[in-house]
Amino acid sequence: MYQIRQKLTSAFISTLRPQLLIHPTTTTLTFNRNMSASGSYNVVHDPAGQQFYLDIEGERAKLEYTLKDGVYDLYHTFTPTSCRGKGIAKVLAYNAFDHVVLSGGKMKLTCSYLLHLHEKEQNPKYIPHVYGESL
Repeated sequence: MYQIRQKLTSAFISTLRPQLLIHPTTTTLTFNRNMSASGSYNVVHDPAGQQFYLDIEGERAKLEYTLKDGVYDLYHTFTPTSCRGKGIAKVLAYNAFDHVVLSGGKMKLTCSYLLHLHEKEQNPKYIPHVYGESL
């Protein structure tokens, strides 16, 4: 539901915190050519399928969730083996986190990767939106 257009450099790839530009349906990411995953990729939010996904190198990476009473249960991330280690799961995570923040919802981090990412980075923008965390 939001579009992000960001050129990622090798130094920036470790944080992968794209800037949000409000635009319906698609998120566009442009990777620096020095990275192994070069090119332009679309992160799509599919509310009907309750997922964010990214088609890369002919395969699909995804973050799945359920939504009930304004709480997004972010329960599963998947990155194809050939795409691992390129920061793709982190891109999907921040896309989902930003969506929850902008929608005014809460998120329950059932996926172990997402919980670890949140605990490691402790981004103050997301803390008030994590279900079970104090404000």
